[in-house]
Amino acid sequence: MSKHTPGPWTAATIEGDDYTFVEPTDNSPDNDNANYVIARCSGPDRVENALLIAAAPDLLAALHEISRCCDERASFDGDPAMKRWCKATSEVARAAIAKAEGAS
Repeated sequence: MSKHTPGPWTAATIEGDDYTFVEPTDNSPDNDNANYVIARCSGPDRVENALLIAAAPDLLAALHEISRCCDERASFDGDPAMKRWCKATSEVARAAIAKAEGAS
């Protein structure tokens, strides 16, 4: 897995600012990433983009679990249609994981 700032992340807008920032949720002094900004979003969709970026660690974890579960199901399910669906779903999840981890 590629190295990244561990989640959870939070999206926040400073009042009157044209940017929405994504930063580590844990802003305690003992957190090495406390003052680290992960992303600064601007433009009309800045809040929506920041929320999507803030969800990235959870989405990546979910994709890993989806891929694992689909691979497991495909390995023992006797229904050919279900097996194909599980394999296809796992492939899509693995492609997104590879993109997120810089492998594609």
